Amino acid sequence: VKFFRIASHRFPELKLHMNPGYLVCSDGVDPRWHDAMWQIKDTNEGYCVLANRYNIKAKINMHDSDKFVKAGVAKGEVQTEWWDAQWRFVPLLEDGQNGVFFIENRFRKHAHLMFDRKLKRLIAGYAPS
Repeated sequence: VKFFRIASHRFPELKLHMNPGYLVCSDGVDPRWHDAMWQIKDTNEGYCVLANRYNIKAKINMHDSDKFVKAGVAKGEVQTEWWDAQWRFVPLLEDGQNGVFFIENRFRKHAHLMFDRKLKRLIAGYAPS
């Protein structure tokens, strides 16, 4: 099983983790922390589910909060067949050679995971077309 870290392209020091028990992004993340490692589980439909290594039941999903769409983690309640828990990696460059990807939600087309440096949270925003 392979695990990956999810980092911001704009602020590479920011890594996604669950150290306080919920989803946050911050700097100073030890590369050995299991809560900062993510498993990509393929759904065989061109999308994947992102599961945390420390708590494999914790998966990144989207939910509505007023008019804003935010990314959060629900423990054990997120079903892999839910479209709001499915993501795909869209290369920033057509050839994908730079290794930078938008992480796009299946349920909300064009909604991408974005790091909010001020809030130290992962949010879902809309990248320019």
